[in-house]
Amino acid sequence: MMAQVAWGSKDKLEMFRKIQSVCASDPILKNKMSYADFERDEQQEDGFRKLNRLVQVAPVPIDYLSTAYYQVCLMGGVSKIRYF
Repeated sequence: MMAQVAWGSKDKLEMFRKIQSVCASDPILKNKMSYADFERDEQQEDGFRKLNRLVQVAPVPIDYLSTAYYQVCLMGGVSKIRYF
């Protein structure tokens, strides 16, 4: 499985998928198409709203090992956005 190779191990891939699933299903954490049109203060407000929600529902403890996974899901736009 190429995804497993890309993430480095089966455990890391499973961690990413858990985080991705939560980010994709939560209305606050889900990436929105309008984010690109936000002003700087709106982006900051949205980011703090997401951080607050993430602390409440995190499927994996937030620590130095998992922050990159959360960043990819929240800021990388891979929270299973449906464009059409």
